[in-house]
Amino acid sequence: MGHKSTNEESATRLLGLQKDLGNKLINGSRSLDDLYWFNNLSKETLRQLVEGNYELVEPKNPYLRLISGGETVTISACKGGKKANIYNAKKTFPGYIDSDFKGYGINLPQPTTAKTDVEVHEMYNKNADFKTLFGSLSSDLKSLAFESQEQIEKFVQENKQWLRTDGYGTFFLFTEEVNGEEKFFVADVYFHSGELEVSVRHLSDGSVWNACFALRIVVPATKTLDTQS
Repeated sequence: MGHKSTNEESATRLLGLQKDLGNKLINGSRSLDDLYWFNNLSKETLRQLVEGNYELVEPKNPYLRLISGGETVTISACKGGKKANIYNAKKTFPGYIDSDFKGYGINLPQPTTAKTDVEVHEMYNKNADFKTLFGSLSSDLKSLAFESQEQIEKFVQENKQWLRTDGYGTFFLFTEEVNGEEKFFVADVYFHSGELEVSVRHLSDGSVWNACFALRIVVPATKTLDTQS
């Protein structure tokens, strides 16, 4: 009998890895988070793993991975103004605009901003709330926040291909001064029935987002991040 081909050996090894992970899920020594991580390995990493040349180590950022690396994603300059906030962006978000943009008192005039490079990150491994997700990129949350709500609207208009689809969200951190105090908010942009909609939450919102939905986060790329995915 002849030797197995390299492809056959790789397929057999991969099947063994899948079976082993399945057994560990059943006996509780591995979690669904491990399965999400395995399922989202890059082609090169998977090849190394199959060939036995990859050391399984905890990723630098266990929550987010950079998916726009190697590409320049930008938001053009914003003019700002009295109606440059998301609450007034009905043409961009025809499906729905959360009334809390007004209820929280953040339907405010927006500043002018220069052209801004951004990065797009995606959840892939562990579940987390907003503070954990953004905090995994930098301890300086201010550096991750957009200066103007209009920048979020511009991103949606100019880079729609980077938005998460199928009803799942893409998150943007921004700040506004409310009653003399700077507060952090998160805009949640998503498609519903083919139309764009947007909701808003406080950064302190304790909802835990599931990594299996590959939700996305967009942040300014002109800042230095603590951890690159």
